[in-house]
Amino acid sequence: MSTKLLSLLAIVTVAMIMVPVIDVDAGSAVAGDYESQLDSNGKGLYDTIVTELSKAEGSPTDTVTVSYDVRTPVLFESTEAGKAEAGEYAIGMVNDALAALYYTDPSYIWLWDYPVTGAVVDKVVEQVALTSEGTSVTYYTVSAVSFQLNVPEAFKDDPSTEKNETLDAITSVRDKMRSFEGSVMDKVSAINDVLRGVSKVDEEEGKVGNIYDALVTGKSTSAGIAAAFTCMCAANGVDAQTVRGSVLKDMDANTAVGYWNMVFDEDKWYAVDCSWNSSEARNCLMVGFTSKVVVPGQDSFTRFGASHNADLDMSAANSLSTPVLESEGVSWPDDSTILEKYGSQIFMVIIGVVLAGAFIYAIRTGNV
Repeated sequence: MSTKLLSLLAIVTVAMIMVPVIDVDAGSAVAGDYESQLDSNGKGLYDTIVTELSKAEGSPTDTVTVSYDVRTPVLFESTEAGKAEAGEYAIGMVNDALAALYYTDPSYIWLWDYPVTGAVVDKVVEQVALTSEGTSVTYYTVSAVSFQLNVPEAFKDDPSTEKNETLDAITSVRDKMRSFEGSVMDKVSAINDVLRGVSKVDEEEGKVGNIYDALVTGKSTSAGIAAAFTCMCAANGVDAQTVRGSVLKDMDANTAVGYWNMVFDEDKWYAVDCSWNSSEARNCLMVGFTSKVVVPGQDSFTRFGASHNADLDMSAANSLSTPVLESEGVSWPDDSTILEKYGSQIFMVIIGVVLAGAFIYAIRTGNV
């Protein structure tokens, strides 16, 4: 284990025995989004992951190795407990960055299985000595982390074939991306119309749906549908992210793990669950915490806040939290047809006219 000597400047620059404060880049982050919750090291790691995965997409391999040298030293006491805390900080930094990226941009094929596989983190924890006015104090700090991300087994390249199966999967998803015009509400509504037609299936133990399932095969779990929504929003300039948690299955309060989305519009966050919109397009479309929604297959209303409870931990825990959801949802224009609006009234009027005509006819013919 090496011992490094840091200057007095480092003492002033680095918060002693503390995790650096959240570093929000106002030019690229949306208030409350996942990326803005990362500290300066997490943000640097996030950017490094994006760079490595983006480079790999051109000529994909089964595994991408990400290595990151920590830029802002974080100091921990020079004890076994301090060393353990340094290791935990390193793992937490990686878990937070990967979760933030998965929930923000799940298009990268090496992330498709991340919710159930996680990542094994290799970390370098070193001792450093800070000297001031002849006095030296030793601390533990994390200097580097590395880990690997893998293509899901079903999409790994088969060396016995001429084509690259991994690249084919990436290209197939890109080909399914569509552009829409209009406001955020217009685009979200159009994306919802595409994804609410995806056949929803239940999640299998140890597996997770992905964007390929939803967009290419047309059959996926809520995870795949939510991932597709996030990616299609990004392709259309709409700020959106994925949420994981427990979702109500029926009115007996039974729940299951589910995924949905949050959309940012006019400085407010709204919720979307396309997998709940197969029968009624706007059942769960840009709703708020108190908005009424119908559980699929049920007849009774419930509140969105009672039906969807966020828990962003996956196979690996993270410290992220969802943005604050608006209390009420957006007001959608009533674009139903006259028959849809007044069908029952029109039917009753027709019945009344028919009965009145029959009565008048009966009087005239002497049948009354």
